[in-house]
Amino acid sequence: MCYMKIKDLTGYSFGRLTVIERAESNKQGQAQWRCKCSCGKEIVVLSSNLRRGKTSSCGCYRDDKARERLSSHKQSNSRLYRIYNDMKHRCYYSKNDNYKWYGARGIGVCKEWKESFQAFYAWAMLNGYTDKLTLDRKNRDLDYSPNNCRWITIQKQQNNRSDNVKIEFKDKCLTLPEWSKITGINRVTLWYRIFTAKWSIEKALTTRVSKEFCSGANKDSQESLEQENVQCN
Repeated sequence: MCYMKIKDLTGYSFGRLTVIERAESNKQGQAQWRCKCSCGKEIVVLSSNLRRGKTSSCGCYRDDKARERLSSHKQSNSRLYRIYNDMKHRCYYSKNDNYKWYGARGIGVCKEWKESFQAFYAWAMLNGYTDKLTLDRKNRDLDYSPNNCRWITIQKQQNNRSDNVKIEFKDKCLTLPEWSKITGINRVTLWYRIFTAKWSIEKALTTRVSKEFCSGANKDSQESLEQENVQCN
């Protein structure tokens, strides 16, 4: 019977692995080698995988590269990474305070973003992200995806939200922009009065606005939004 001579790989290095000694062949009779990784861990690897470059570490190289991709942009502690996590949490974690407005309504995150922060990061960088902008969905009934998302100012997002809020007063049920047109009061001021200062609807819609108050309300409203960390919609 003719046996194929197996080359001794002891002492050879393959990527992060250095061959220590011959190991017992696997059940199929294929040659295996015990190797020590540069991280200190020892593993047994098929001879063919070493020669073809299929295995070049104990697995630490893959993990290191993943950490490197994340830390290279210092994203793990960044605002953008928090936005990414918050987006997923309100869509998939039922204990999240905002889940009822997102996940419970069937709103989710596209597969590309859900499985990869890097994909989300790349889209954000290519579409004008800055720390002064917030994530917004164009269509509130569709998922978070590249085609349905954009970066806008917190003020614009608040205006978009106010467009959909209806206020009932004296047998009329109108949106904030509609009440703003009727009363002559800026809708940002109305939003501030009703939802931040907690005024009654009657007081909010009937109290005349002084120039000083209007200016202060708008400023306070913006500061309030920032303090509440309104980052995504």
